[in-house]
Amino acid sequence: MAYEVKQELPELELTEFQVKIAELVGKQPEPVRHSARMAIHHLKRAWRIKEIDPEMAGFRALTAEEEAATAVFRSMKRLKYKGAEQLKDRNHLHKNALVPFAHAVGKVLQLTVKEGFDPKLIIEKEGPKAGKLQVRLTMWVNGEEKHAWPIPPLHYGISLNGQPHDFTSQLAELATEAKAQDALAYVKRMANRRNQVLYAHSTGIPVMQGPDEGFLEKRRENVFMLLTIYLLIDQYEEQQMFVQQAIDALLKLLKIVEKPDSEDEAVGG
Repeated sequence: MAYEVKQELPELELTEFQVKIAELVGKQPEPVRHSARMAIHHLKRAWRIKEIDPEMAGFRALTAEEEAATAVFRSMKRLKYKGAEQLKDRNHLHKNALVPFAHAVGKVLQLTVKEGFDPKLIIEKEGPKAGKLQVRLTMWVNGEEKHAWPIPPLHYGISLNGQPHDFTSQLAELATEAKAQDALAYVKRMANRRNQVLYAHSTGIPVMQGPDEGFLEKRRENVFMLLTIYLLIDQYEEQQMFVQQAIDALLKLLKIVEKPDSEDEAVGG
């Protein structure tokens, strides 16, 4: 069945860039793209039922995040990145670790903006790179604006004191902002959100008084952030340095999360 993005997504109130991301998702290799498409499908369903069943809308939106994370993991595996096989796309902890990890990376990348590089995501409409997601850096040389295009877009590394950065400090910042004890507690809390929506609590059953627009909008932003990451990986057959660095750092985080005595690891589809 054809996947017609422009006809199916108006209710999501997407930006022009997000609509293009959704279009590009449908052109990626099977079967990995199906997880990415399913993420968009869950978002659409969440928006359609948010007025009549806000709890299930929240569940759909959370599932959309997990499906987008699955697409990222499966793309890494398709391209045979070292260690990618250890990322479990049926484990809620693994999938829910990806959003905070991506936000931690974003905190570091924001420093490049301060340094004047002003990275932008660009999709060319014509030419040999048409339809490919690219990164454009802007620099000023002798008062003249110049652009640089990393090819492939994530083929670089980020170091701290001469060592590959693992984003631990940024994850700790996010945990503090979320009033969590540490990164471990933060990721576990995120993985448990589905259960809080679906199952009874000790104090009763979960009830939302109305559609939580802020919650759904945040899930939408996270989904398209992950779909953007998926395309930056999946559209390039070359193995990219930063993708490998991110996998290594994410596996380090997950090793902390998956302690042998953990009794509340969340697994499943």
